[in-house]
Amino acid sequence: MAGLVAAVAAAHHSVRVLILEKGPQAGGSMALSGGLIWSYASLRATRADIPDGNGALQELVVTSLEAGFEWLAEQGIELEEAALTGLGDRKPSFNARHFDPSALTKRLIGVAERRGCRFAFETPMTALEADPEGGVVATAATEANGTPQRFRANSVILATGGFQGNATLLREHLTPRPERLRLRANPWSSGDGFLAATRLGAATTAGLDSFYGHNMAANPATIAPEEFLDASMKFGRVAVAVDRQGNRFSDESESYFGETLAQDTAALPEGRAYYLLDQVLFEAELGGAGRVGTMVTRAAALGGATLKAKTLVDLEAGLNAWGVDGHRARATLSSFNEAGRNGAGERLTPPRRHNLRLLESPPYYAVAVQPGITFTMGGLAVDRDMRVLARSDRAAPIRGLYAAGVDVGNISHRRYLGGLAQALVSGRIAGDNAARHALRIRQPRNR
Repeated sequence: MAGLVAAVAAAHHSVRVLILEKGPQAGGSMALSGGLIWSYASLRATRADIPDGNGALQELVVTSLEAGFEWLAEQGIELEEAALTGLGDRKPSFNARHFDPSALTKRLIGVAERRGCRFAFETPMTALEADPEGGVVATAATEANGTPQRFRANSVILATGGFQGNATLLREHLTPRPERLRLRANPWSSGDGFLAATRLGAATTAGLDSFYGHNMAANPATIAPEEFLDASMKFGRVAVAVDRQGNRFSDESESYFGETLAQDTAALPEGRAYYLLDQVLFEAELGGAGRVGTMVTRAAALGGATLKAKTLVDLEAGLNAWGVDGHRARATLSSFNEAGRNGAGERLTPPRRHNLRLLESPPYYAVAVQPGITFTMGGLAVDRDMRVLARSDRAAPIRGLYAAGVDVGNISHRRYLGGLAQALVSGRIAGDNAARHALRIRQPRNR
């Protein structure tokens, strides 16, 4: 989404735009999403939840999102008001719209092509170098034959979608066992922009060890890209999550969308957790996430490990059969319910600050989950104009180099600010400023 938005925004300035797309089609991970663009409605709420993120860039997203919605409407994109519900006992204020990812992709491609943009598909960017004349040189190889091509440009915008598809980078920054993470995104976002820019001298941000994602039905479940949404077990924030030892390991309710629970699951030695629930929760509706029981049934249909137990004794036995300490898990559930009856969630270890509903109505259920990674939160350092900053004491911008989307680092940090909102706002800013920079450089090639 960031790349398409940036291309259209840049083409508005009557510059020539070439989009190098690594994959066989446009849309990236946005094309696999549920079509929800959202951010917090205020900077104060953003900072309260994500204090370690870049406040200046967070402010840009929050204050520019409404103008971004208007811009999309001007491009012919249909948007619908969205009310985020089913998030538990908190009542957050969000600014959100729904859209059709396929329709948006098709529409922005059409607008871009009418404005003269050219697309080169299956053409991954492999390197960047500074152009002595003031621009940037991007080296790319066509997927068909691998022949290197060099593209000289007055400006280059990186919108390669993070590095969640690169096991080496994940091992370096996120987890020693990246193979335990399901890739809940397109397979082409493997850090090409991050690697090329840092080799050119770009600075990186904090938050390289955090990611946005959801816990999903665990192996041996088989999950196709079109099943990413259905396979996401989004009820973790209202369930009890235990590790293999039967202990809670995270405040399940810390984040609205479950991204902190997914990160804490990834940090477990086995990279796997187990959601416990009762019949009342099984029948509950979680707003946009749907019925909890439907999610559990989907996990089973995909081949994931689920169990139903008539009694707590049966639940214990079923967990033992999975190699989980069922006795300890049963004690954990008992302690959780006792805290719920006494309103003492803060005294649990870890605390349970929200959604402290009792789980004591048989039958009981358990679902094995593992984290799916959608995008990395850390990335390239940029200024408010989306200019990539150099890795130096002065952190000056690298001339002609811009970034957009989740190639921009540390807007989200452990907690999630909304990836498509970040893509929309940063894409517009990067496209506008990259085009203005290109027009200031008067060279015969005029690119």
